[in-house]
Amino acid sequence: MGPARRRNLALLLLVAVPVFLGVTVYAETRPAVYTAETTLSFTPRVGSTVGADVIRLVLPRYVAFLAAPSTLARVSSVAGVDESVLSRSSVAAIQTDTANLTVTVKLASSQQAAQVANAFGDAALVYARTDELLDAQIV
Repeated sequence: MGPARRRNLALLLLVAVPVFLGVTVYAETRPAVYTAETTLSFTPRVGSTVGADVIRLVLPRYVAFLAAPSTLARVSSVAGVDESVLSRSSVAAIQTDTANLTVTVKLASSQQAAQVANAFGDAALVYARTDELLDAQIV
């Protein structure tokens, strides 16, 4: 091995080792975050003449309901997680070109994340019982 290759190898090691150590330390110091999801599927109520266009217009109402302070308070009391934490760690989104709504929750505890996601799903099901146009079910 010639002197030029040794210098290149030394330079490579001089850069690669600290970068590797820095990434490792950073990754180890980050808190664990667990993700849980609940997906609800919506269909027209039996006997209604609701089409896809109506479903597309009605589903954002469920997203707004799940982000509402009253829903956050209800889920907070069930799951034992602070409302401000819930509002930052949960997202309700309609999947593109479907009648599905997914609630995603990211928390430091896997059990709490699952409990919160399920509580949001249950709250949406209770809300759906009052909906004259759509039925909902957790899938």
